[in-house]
Amino acid sequence: MEEDGILEEITPTSYKYFHNTHFKPLFLVPKPGNVTEEPLTKENVADRYRMVVDSRNANVATAPLEGDWKQYLSSVDDVLRSIPWSKDGRVTNREKPSRFFATVDVKAAYWRMHYDEDSLPLFGAAIQLPDHRTGEMKTRYFLHKALIMGWVHSAAWWSYGLALALRTGLPEYTLNDEAIITYLDDVLIHHHEEAACRWLYNVVIDILEYVRCEVPVRKRQPPSPTVDFLKLKLCPLGWSLSEKTQQELYQVVEHPPTTVPFTEEQLDCFPSIAHSWCN
Repeated sequence: MEEDGILEEITPTSYKYFHNTHFKPLFLVPKPGNVTEEPLTKENVADRYRMVVDSRNANVATAPLEGDWKQYLSSVDDVLRSIPWSKDGRVTNREKPSRFFATVDVKAAYWRMHYDEDSLPLFGAAIQLPDHRTGEMKTRYFLHKALIMGWVHSAAWWSYGLALALRTGLPEYTLNDEAIITYLDDVLIHHHEEAACRWLYNVVIDILEYVRCEVPVRKRQPPSPTVDFLKLKLCPLGWSLSEKTQQELYQVVEHPPTTVPFTEEQLDCFPSIAHSWCN
């Protein structure tokens, strides 16, 4: 993360605002299934560990957003309402029941947006790690230069930046219009013509890469009549829970969590499940 410019280590002598910086605890949490004995590398560490910044105190001290900020934060309901099918799950335009979907997922999206230099003292992070020479525990201090996952306004700031990038690169685009829908770091493109869907899909990828967002091939779904999006399966006739989400639900039901709070992975499927049950 230091090499990627996300974290910058600081000391009282190297950073003049050190004593005015608000430091938050930084943790490295093993991801479920992290049982391999293979040595850590820059390539696999992100797959085995999640970096967590305890932003609770910062969230309490952060004022609520006002004005038009909420328009950039879509809910699952907003996404589904933006697709032209009726409430009963059938396509509204019966003359053209076909529809093609494509999705793009930005890798580590929040880390693509950096704070202004004047704001950096508000986003310090500290972690205790063993000294590589003596083995003694040592506290290291950093500036977290990119959006912090867990800070209350990160989602709004990122969503605004994504909408601005799409508007700039595709002037005819309007926020959550009938062809391009955003949900945090996920983008859904849909159209009743496959060629038009593919063109928009390629344009969205070009825009994201131009603003230095990473869009790995494994996080792309090219145009298809059926895609998985937000734990749901979308098709021209409507939506349902994806097979993976159903499996996650069965797993939670068969093996109820025994710790509080539940892990993120155990809870991740519930918003889509709740939406399905309520509709």
